[in-house]
Amino acid sequence: MRIALQSGIPMREIPADARAGANWRMIRTEAEAHAVETEWLRTRFGEGEPMSPGQAIARQGVVSFGSSLLHAGNASNALSAAVLVVLAISGGLAWFGTLSVAFLFASLGAILVEASRLIRSAERQALGQLPPAIPRAHVLGWVIDATFGLLILASVPRLFGESLLSWMFPPTMLMMLLALVPRVVSGPATRLAGDRALLGVVLAFAAGFGQVEPIVEVLAVALVILGMALPLRRKG
Repeated sequence: MRIALQSGIPMREIPADARAGANWRMIRTEAEAHAVETEWLRTRFGEGEPMSPGQAIARQGVVSFGSSLLHAGNASNALSAAVLVVLAISGGLAWFGTLSVAFLFASLGAILVEASRLIRSAERQALGQLPPAIPRAHVLGWVIDATFGLLILASVPRLFGESLLSWMFPPTMLMMLLALVPRVVSGPATRLAGDRALLGVVLAFAAGFGQVEPIVEVLAVALVILGMALPLRRKG
């Protein structure tokens, strides 16, 4: 401003509407910075298209705690690391036979993946960066799917004489349908179909009653019916 004034550039007042809200604010204290960041996150993520339960929880967490994470720096990296830690705990629980809790930890990992996706998008917007060809959240989502598949296999004992392909078929088919159906059809039900957090809760209850395999088969059939009944997603 000093250099501009010394150069003789005339001053022009910024319109009042441009100075309102979180887009333009004079920050004087640390508390004001946190308040503005929270308001910006709420404006960006608080409202929008309908969400699945897992997405809603992740967005509420980002709106509530995202300001502190962004202020600390490396927020998305910290959340990505947290995803890996949670999945490692899930794998350890499955190793010791506590499959219900293992599925719940996998569900928590799915929520953290969605939260890391939102935080990373906020970081990119603040830094003016374009999204990469393969976002980190997509890679973590694949890891979540692989974890669910392995947990399902851990819940379903391999029968004597059963082929490896036959044993792996139900969880593989379920996870492939969960990835495919939301891509090709539209409708409110597809948000639930793609919600890994909700899947983890359902499988946790099924594991508690020793009914993971029939639940997996029912979910796979339901996804096929869903894909046949709902309208195709429009391209473009």
